Amino acid sequence: MKEKKGINLRCIKKALGFIFKYNKYYLFANTAMIITQGLLPATFIIIMQKIINSLQKGVHEFDEIMFLLIIYIILNIANTTITLSYSYYKNRFMRKFSKHMNLIMLKRATELSLKQYEDVETYNIINRAQGQSGVDLIVYISNISEVIKQIITISSTVVILVNFRWWIVGLVLIIPIIRYLLTVFIDRKWYRLRVSRTAEERKSWYINFLIMTGRAFKEIRVLGIAQYLIAKYAKISEEIITQDLKMEKYNIFLQ
Repeated sequence: MKEKKGINLRCIKKALGFIFKYNKYYLFANTAMIITQGLLPATFIIIMQKIINSLQKGVHEFDEIMFLLIIYIILNIANTTITLSYSYYKNRFMRKFSKHMNLIMLKRATELSLKQYEDVETYNIINRAQGQSGVDLIVYISNISEVIKQIITISSTVVILVNFRWWIVGLVLIIPIIRYLLTVFIDRKWYRLRVSRTAEERKSWYINFLIMTGRAFKEIRVLGIAQYLIAKYAKISEEIITQDLKMEKYNIFLQ
């Protein structure tokens, strides 16, 4: 367990390091979004609570109600605008960062020795690196950010509920805790699955490469192995699809 936690922390540290070196402002913008969106739900609850209290007091509180409604509307508009702007910024950054990471991988590949290229594990590592691009790093950090945002939201909401009805806190926390445990469980299964089938994915890619590029056209015709390669590719692809669909069933519980 400690070893797994250590691996996860190293992965987070490396991912953050790559992003920070490329553009540190993205991390600052991401942190600002986490805090803002994490606190907004509690802010909306407080405003609505004040509006309801003012309505219960009667018509003498009309000005206060209108003021609170205006603040509520402004915050909603501001939140929507900021979210859309950040979404565009994130997608733009994601594409440029993906290009940056691909260039790093190409550079590292040119620095490998012939002995390393003769090692099968080297190809497995390259295959995994190609499958986990810069986009995946951003998605990985975004998932962590989402967890932190939920923690902020739950914590701020709990503070409000404690002052209102303390026993509701338990009901509010049950679903997020279960969701978190399921997310960790599914992510680990996905990771193990992808690592375990790296060699098979590389085989399917190589078969596709041989047939589609025409690099081995003569050899395939002379040896008469076209149908064999196609059957092999179909078998591997079917196994991968079956595994993916099996994993997708777990995601139903997170919807």
